[in-house]
This record gives sequence, structure tokens and C-alpha cells, in this order.
Amino acid sequence: MTEAGEPIPSAEAVPTEAPVADPYHRGGQTDEARPPKKLWKRALGWSKWLVSAALIAWVLTRTDLGAIGKALKAVDPRYIAGAFGLIPLGLVIGAFRWRWLLAANGVRASIPFLIGSGCVASFVRLFLPSTIGGDAVRVYDSWRAGASKSLAVATIGVDRLLGLFALALLASGAMAFNPRVSSIPMARWVALAAAGGMLVVIGWIFFVGPRAPAWVLSVWRIGPAPLRRPFEKLFAALGTFHGKHGALASVFALGVLLQLNVVAFYWLIARGLGLEISFVQMLAAAPIAVFVMLIPITINGIGLREGIWIVLLGAYGFSEADAVALSWIELGLFVLFGLIGGVVYAARK
Repeated sequence: MTEAGEPIPSAEAVPTEAPVADPYHRGGQTDEARPPKKLWKRALGWSKWLVSAALIAWVLTRTDLGAIGKALKAVDPRYIAGAFGLIPLGLVIGAFRWRWLLAANGVRASIPFLIGSGCVASFVRLFLPSTIGGDAVRVYDSWRAGASKSLAVATIGVDRLLGLFALALLASGAMAFNPRVSSIPMARWVALAAAGGMLVVIGWIFFVGPRAPAWVLSVWRIGPAPLRRPFEKLFAALGTFHGKHGALASVFALGVLLQLNVVAFYWLIARGLGLEISFVQMLAAAPIAVFVMLIPITINGIGLREGIWIVLLGAYGFSEADAVALSWIELGLFVLFGLIGGVVYAARK
């Protein structure tokens, strides 16, 4: 039995694909003869490394390294320890959200099992070229807990979307009362567009369901098929939660709490650096930073993280050195927690 209370599938029971011939060597083809799609993916991966390198170079050329070091040396460890403690707290909140989404479709999973999975996801995320790469672990563990493959994907997708929706609403609301951040070029529009997009998704889950009305489908089919198919699969999966209004409302409420925990995390780091910034001011800045770091054009947000904090804290009059110091402390804390997740991963059977 797993910690989730469900039997672990045996090696024979794990779904596998039927063996097929390697399509890239069929008929004597070599690596040079691989389809453009494979080469495109490889080029995309390298481009992320290049973008990260370029952004880091840009940050370091305009920032005094001595000032960054001075800011890091003067940090108050009590605030940093408090910020680090909020990481596992967020993991616990996320575990309850995850459990409620699974339970809405009849899948039982224990909180210790889901917390352990979250720890492993934080470890795996360190090595994948995206800040959300650890979601693959959570999808797999949803399946281990008894969900079908489609339900496992839908569960993590809805969990992520509801969290982003809460983040977008917090950012939009905070910027309405904070003209300094809302004056940053495109910041207000990015937050409003994100909130609008999330409203569309939430509306689909609550009111449309797995099968869209005929008039929606007729309009939808006007678009090119290659662009439609991924979204059709996504919305079909989201339809799994149609009618689960109570569970979704509870998950969304916890999502707001979780995002406030994220804001508190950054606020404590800023206070540890001696920055006189209020919680409300950080509430207007942190959600934008999180959104930007989710853009999949760099490796784990490296470069984007430093750049966006330079812009956001600069709006409050703080130096570039303070912004870079905050971003590096944040990254260091997540790496430290990820290494703890590595210990959990090593202990898993």
C-alpha cells in the first residue's frame, strides 16, 4: 500500500506503450535526418540557456557586485529563516488543495503522501528548464494514488490554474491601489489579461463542462486545427471538474491563502535585507514577479528573476543591488529546500 492508502501498481501493472521501431533510424536514417520538429525542440532548449545567459549578463553589467555582496552580508538571518519556514507551510496548503481536487473525483490520498510528493517535485524542479517542471511528479503521484492518467493531468492542471487565478486577482487588486507599480509599462495590462484568461477557464469549468454548446464549437472550428487541438484536450480535461463547485470554491480559497504565503515569503526576504517595504506594496509586486518567472523562455527563471525584481523594486526606489540580492536569496532558499526534497526522493521506494 502507498502512503496515499492505495496499492502501488506492480511493475507489470504500470501502463506501458507497445514497443515500436525508432522513427529516427527507420530506413537507415541518421541523427542528421531527424524531422524538423525534433531539431526545433533542441533549438528551443538551447535558446532558453542563451536567454538566461544574456539576461544575467545584462544584470551584472549594470549592477555593482560589491554592493550586492554588501547587501548579502548585512542580511538579518531571522527574517531569512522565517521566509524559509514559509516554503513547507505553502507545501502543506498545496497538499490540502491537491487532496480536495482528487477527492472531488473519488480518489483518496493522504496528506503525508502528498506533502512528500511536493518535496520530491521541488527537488526535480531544480533540474528541469521550467519553474513548473515539478508538476510532472505530481501528475505521476496522482496516478499512483488511483487517478486515471487523464484525471491526474486534469487535477494538476486545475490546481495550477486556480492558483494562477488567485495570483492574478491579488495582483490586479493591489495595483489598483498602488500607482507606483501600476505605472510600470504593461504591468497592469499583463495582470488584467491573466485574470481575464483565468476567468475564461474558470467559467468553462463551472458552466460549460466537458461538452461545449454547438455555437461555441462552430466558432471554435474557424481557427486552424494545429492550434485548436491542444486547447481542445485541455478543456476536455477541465470538464472533469464540471459541477464540483464546492470543491473548486474551497480550493480557490486556499489558493488565495497560498498566494498570500508567497507574498509573505518575499516580504520577509526584503525585510531581512533592510528594505522598508510594506506588505501591501509587496502584494502589488510579488504576483507580477511570479507571473514573469513562469514564462518558459529561460532555465528555471534565471535572468528573468533578477530582471523583474530590478524593475519592481526600482519602482519603489530601491537599488538594483538590493533587487539582485533578494532574487539570489530567493533562489538559494528554494535550492536548499529542493535538496531536502532530494532526501525524500532518495527515501522513496
